[in-house]
Amino acid sequence: MEGEFPRHYDHEVRLGVRVPQAQGAAFLALVRGQPWRFLEVAATPEHRDYDVHLPVSGAAVGSAVAAATRFRKACDRSGVDARITTSARLRSRPNSTHAYLVLPDAPTRRIPAALFLALTWWRAKGRVHAQSLTEARARVPEFVARNPEAGPAEALTVVGLPDRIHTSDRNPVLGAVALGVFLLVCGAMLFYAWRAGDVVIGPLITTMIAVPCLFGLWQVLIRIPESLANTWFPLIITVLAIPAMVALGDFSLTVYLDAFGIGADEVALSGISRFAATTESAPRVLQALVVSLGLFGLIRHFHLVTIGGAPFLIGVLAVLFGLAYVLGALTDQLREDAAQGEAHVETYRAEGGESRFHSGVEPAVVCVDPGEDPVTRVGPPLTTDRPVLYFAGANDVDLLWDREEGVTRVPRFSVALTPVDTLDDPCPATD
Repeated sequence: MEGEFPRHYDHEVRLGVRVPQAQGAAFLALVRGQPWRFLEVAATPEHRDYDVHLPVSGAAVGSAVAAATRFRKACDRSGVDARITTSARLRSRPNSTHAYLVLPDAPTRRIPAALFLALTWWRAKGRVHAQSLTEARARVPEFVARNPEAGPAEALTVVGLPDRIHTSDRNPVLGAVALGVFLLVCGAMLFYAWRAGDVVIGPLITTMIAVPCLFGLWQVLIRIPESLANTWFPLIITVLAIPAMVALGDFSLTVYLDAFGIGADEVALSGISRFAATTESAPRVLQALVVSLGLFGLIRHFHLVTIGGAPFLIGVLAVLFGLAYVLGALTDQLREDAAQGEAHVETYRAEGGESRFHSGVEPAVVCVDPGEDPVTRVGPPLTTDRPVLYFAGANDVDLLWDREEGVTRVPRFSVALTPVDTLDDPCPATD
């Protein structure tokens, strides 16, 4: 057969294709420009029949439909009139070849092959493809003949995991045991949720969503060498994660300061404060990123956009689900920040105590001495008989928050501030 497959794929799908004689040259140009394999099997004055083999990555279920869809899209883009007559997924061969690294030999090596491979893989001179480790070592002279710069065959060795690791035979007993364990775990979780009531419903739903999404994320990561993950969606969604963390951190500061009656633009925040706010928002953004990439990986792995008659609808539903989860996670974060701000305000008013840190904001506890000159202020009168919270304001304005009167804005350096430990300490003027 003509053509070559890519290095990484999971399944091979055979398509029987019938092409009119007038489209023969265009069809050959199409298949020779794709990572497919093809063979002409019959010809008549009206048409030609071909066997076209397409590599497909992902789940076995739906792989034939995915291959047929990919073939039809390629034909439509090229304007080739080709008709699929048959399609079938070919079973993988039990004795497939594997790539073994060729490394400089180490005569004193006494460590396991896996550890030696992990420590010295960067020194590899190349790869040998064979069905077993023994066969790969026997092909070292052929490798040296093709690559003389690698050195003499006596100074090289082939390293790989034991041959039993490389077998493609799957034990059905292990699959049944794994399925049984998975069902038992799911049953135990459902039973525990039923006994505990609403307390664990949220964590249970989060876990049930996280497990398939982590599998989808793993599929995205392992498909990177195949260039199947190099599409616009995972690239853009990953790049947007960092600015999303910064934006969510700023929103967290806004809703927290709003509980004190202070705008986020009124407080002078240092780089460390913004970094702390960004760090606190990172878990929610990463959670939303995992869900988004996981959905993308699941759709690609199980060929969901090619199954059924409405692939566009499936894609839209997946995007809406991911968007709803992302917005829900971010909304929960902002709701928690607002609740934290209200809780701090209530604690300051009821108990006093030390200043509290949240999202990069930690006010100082000070006593205020306005001096003899009148002070220009915006807000209630200055509190001088008890400590207040001091927020370093922007635009040369200081913010003084009293647990009874609220926030007062004064020009910077217009009043004297004396640091104290807690809101319950006496101010010097009242000693």
